[in-house]
Amino acid sequence: DAQGGQAAKLNDQAFLLIRTAAQLAPKDSESQLLLGFALSRYGQDALALSALERYRSLSPQGRDADQLIAAIRSRQNSAAYAANCASCHGAAGGGGIGPSLLRAGLTRASVAAITRNGKGSMPGFPSITGKSLDALLALVEGWQK
Repeated sequence: DAQGGQAAKLNDQAFLLIRTAAQLAPKDSESQLLLGFALSRYGQDALALSALERYRSLSPQGRDADQLIAAIRSRQNSAAYAANCASCHGAAGGGGIGPSLLRAGLTRASVAAITRNGKGSMPGFPSITGKSLDALLALVEGWQK
């Protein structure tokens, strides 16, 4: 469809202009905000989150990106969980082969230890570390509240 192609071309041009503006004025909070939104729309979550966090550091009172930052972090948390845990604990943590994580009553430290070392029939996942582990712990912790 010609109209759809025209719209896609305009979107691409707008993205290039926003990216150029953010590169030319890296300390301008609004350009970082717009870049974050544009990158998110193009599926570049890690880069979008970086731009949105720069926006927040440049404009500490600015709350325009809070919902998108939360959505990106949620997608990242979900990806770590889906790759390593969902097959046993269910897509939303409600249980399956493994127990429910929704009301497990575990502390963050105990979830981290069980994740790394395993427990009972659950194998350990020592390769889950750093940001991936933090994201996974935040997700499970959020379910238990």
